[in-house]
Amino acid sequence: MSAALQGAAPAVIPLGISIIRDELPAERVLSSIALMSSTLGIGAAIGLPVAAVVIENFDWHTMFRASAALGLLDLVLVLWSAARRAFALRPYAEVTMRGIAADAGVSPSLIVKRFGSKEALFNTVADFRPAADALFAGPPEALGRHLVLTMVRLRDRLRGDPLLRGVFSLGNDDERTLLREHFREQVTDRPAALLTGPDPQVRAELIAGQLLRLGATLSLHRPDGVGGRTPPDRLADLYVPGLRRLIDGD
Repeated sequence: MSAALQGAAPAVIPLGISIIRDELPAERVLSSIALMSSTLGIGAAIGLPVAAVVIENFDWHTMFRASAALGLLDLVLVLWSAARRAFALRPYAEVTMRGIAADAGVSPSLIVKRFGSKEALFNTVADFRPAADALFAGPPEALGRHLVLTMVRLRDRLRGDPLLRGVFSLGNDDERTLLREHFREQVTDRPAALLTGPDPQVRAELIAGQLLRLGATLSLHRPDGVGGRTPPDRLADLYVPGLRRLIDGD
């Protein structure tokens, strides 16, 4: 099994290049493909001495298991990316496990074994908790500025908006209801539990709306908008006062 996963891992490179073409702005595609392609040579250069150290201090079984674990991680990330793209571009009813598998270049049985069902895969893709954990980790007295700076940094790191990707997906009533429930429980309820003063739930919903508006504005004017070229600290200077009023309840 370890050898099979190790052999499957190199297939992630062409899959990754395909995802790069789908996900990144045109001006970043060539440099990103060059960076990914360079990992073939870098990996070979680093892999040989690392393998020697592992075998010298452990045994050859450990080397295969470590390679298999990294290969499995790569495959899971590719599956997650393919699923996120599928659910964002097509209604839930039209998305199939077979179609996601074809986009990811893997067997449908691999997806079923890892996630179990389309609903479980959708729940994984529509999970806002990692973004919410980062956004609302700031201290109350500096939460407004932390929200803006973290939102901008998450967008840069994820190459997309961490909240808009799910909220504005296509889908039927059941899917939209599930997305709304996820968003309310994982995003909106977080500041509601932190706020003091009157109407905390209303203010929390307005704070979530302000984050969505910031993300929508930056996405709408990408890649040539002034907002995308403005330093994050300056964006925070302009955007925080409105958030500050909602956080303080003034």
